[in-house]
Amino acid sequence: MILSYRISLTGLLCFSLWLSGCSYKCIDECSSLPSPSLPHGVTSDEEIISEPEIESVPIDPLPEYVPLSGPIRLEGRAFADDDGVQASWGITMFWALWAAHEDPIKLETALDWLSSWDVDYVRVLSMVGSQPYWEGRVIDPQWPDYDETLETLFSVCRSRGIRVQMTIFADAQVMMPNHSDRREWLYEMAERLNPYRDVIQFVEIANESQLNGIDDDDLADLTRRWAQVSDILIAPSSPDGGGAEVALNILFSENEVNADLLTPHFDRRINTIETVYRPHRQPWEAQFYDYPLPFVNNEPIGPGSSGNTDSDPARLAIGMAVTFISGGAGHVLHSHAGVRGDQSYEDSISEGIMRAMQSVRGLLPNGIANGQRCNHHWSCHPYETNDQIWPDTHEDGVVRSYSSTLDEITYVAVMGMRDTYTVTAKWPMTISVFDVRNGNQLESVDLDTDETFIFRQHGTLRDYVHRVIRR
Repeated sequence: MILSYRISLTGLLCFSLWLSGCSYKCIDECSSLPSPSLPHGVTSDEEIISEPEIESVPIDPLPEYVPLSGPIRLEGRAFADDDGVQASWGITMFWALWAAHEDPIKLETALDWLSSWDVDYVRVLSMVGSQPYWEGRVIDPQWPDYDETLETLFSVCRSRGIRVQMTIFADAQVMMPNHSDRREWLYEMAERLNPYRDVIQFVEIANESQLNGIDDDDLADLTRRWAQVSDILIAPSSPDGGGAEVALNILFSENEVNADLLTPHFDRRINTIETVYRPHRQPWEAQFYDYPLPFVNNEPIGPGSSGNTDSDPARLAIGMAVTFISGGAGHVLHSHAGVRGDQSYEDSISEGIMRAMQSVRGLLPNGIANGQRCNHHWSCHPYETNDQIWPDTHEDGVVRSYSSTLDEITYVAVMGMRDTYTVTAKWPMTISVFDVRNGNQLESVDLDTDETFIFRQHGTLRDYVHRVIRR
């Protein structure tokens, strides 16, 4: 058959470069070239008729990604960009720069999958390499093409509407043991990252600094220096890994830090009365730190996480809900797949987990971090519950039911229900109960002031979001 096309020869040339694996930079340069000469007697508005050829298989269109809307800032305790405040969802991707250098297809495939679930940002290391664990995944700050590797990472992320949390130092005791070298690297990274302001979520100085060769004095020094050379949001570290509150209180009490936010790593122990729920309720405590800056739940328990692990979609989702209701600006899904990248995200993280996380983020308003936070026994909480907290009573009830009120609507994270949860309304209200696994509404209840209602488990589900509206 005869095929006819209305074409741009420059576009055809650039498309062929893309098919051959050309970088985004070379495609951008290609698109700025003048059009090649057309055959004699043919104008750009005329059709070129090809020779007879075999009909080609249609090519699926490239996916449409949500563009990034300006740089990230803080509004109150919440992240915001030019589109407004947001409850940001991140995911661990320590290996991203290695993949940008060694296996861009692996990087693109992973980011395509994350983008399909509306993930906002990935947590990335700028260096790592302690052996033997990181064999085959070293990120070397001495790469001669480090700048080009960063450009690849940011271009691929930007095209998919995903931002980057850059953690500057990891394995610093091996990769960059001298503090003067670390200062220079910090300045170099600021110079490199500032032009990509729109694609940076925020910068973290170090991953678990005390375990990666950086003491508190040096951590504070590097954090202060960053604030002098960049307006990209800066967090210091969660210094000792699991004991975030004590370590951060010491860091700030003994040093001038000059940070914008915190990145606590909450303890993953499950050998307490709260059992598997303990790691998920800890974000509530961040507001009571001695220096309660906005925070991100940066490396919580997750599928394949070290120490203890959790792959239950409902628990992981209620953990996200607790983060945001506790005033958290962001929540990171941490998994084994995000560390070295030996296993794909699809094989490590079930669709049920991703659906639950996506659903909870959709149930809560974007500005929830700036809501009025209430514990179950505070006067601002919508329910009287007679302290029906089963880790204390060993009977029916819940692990916790933290709430946050924004724009006159209250959201309650009902965590770990055991059989029943009895509440008495403090004012006339309509309560909508949602399944955290999929966002489906399970029931709706109208209560008058002082009216009591008994919520019961829906099958084996123990975790819910309640939306409470005054009547």
